[in-house]
Amino acid sequence: MEKKSKWLFKRNLSPVTLYIDDISEILEKMEHVCKEIKLGDEKYKYESLEELKKHRGNKVKEIEICGYYPFLTLEIGKYVNISTSGETEAVIGLWYSLKDYLKRKSPWYSKILTAGSWGISSLLLLSLLPLVLITFPKIKEPYFNVMAISGFFYILSFLVRLKGSTIYLERKHQISNFWGRNRDKIIMLLIGSILTLLGALFMKFVFNVSLF
Repeated sequence: MEKKSKWLFKRNLSPVTLYIDDISEILEKMEHVCKEIKLGDEKYKYESLEELKKHRGNKVKEIEICGYYPFLTLEIGKYVNISTSGETEAVIGLWYSLKDYLKRKSPWYSKILTAGSWGISSLLLLSLLPLVLITFPKIKEPYFNVMAISGFFYILSFLVRLKGSTIYLERKHQISNFWGRNRDKIIMLLIGSILTLLGALFMKFVFNVSLF
């Protein structure tokens, strides 16, 4: 005898950045399948997006959307959790549709900067390092350098996850602050600058080659 799982379809996704049009589209998708939709957060339930915006303001860090008959729940916060018991073919299709939609809404850096990916990359680099040392025997402190770089990105990925999702209850062009409108571009510039600096330091201290 085997105990059945409560959730037949469940997936944890990377943090997302959403705007009110995205939330409206998610609600519209769910309304086509579920007979009843409920909005909420960790403390309260709301009758509409307008009520949520009235009580929480234009920017929130978590939101929960539950569909009933059939049942599907979507939790957006530090992580994105979407699950359903798969009562009908329609709700299974909705689960796949929302999963793919939310994947597209995840910032590119949150997909790259994951603890798992950098952990696997570190193990791969360490396993290949003996072959690299055959070609470049004069590399200084190779194991320390690999672990230092991997550790840096592991910490950076942890900080990205710690930040979590952001939901703006307004359209993107209506956001008044500079950071809200240009966050992805700024983060891309910062990560590019950090990678360039790390590459230059790596070449300087490992191969004794100056790039600047």
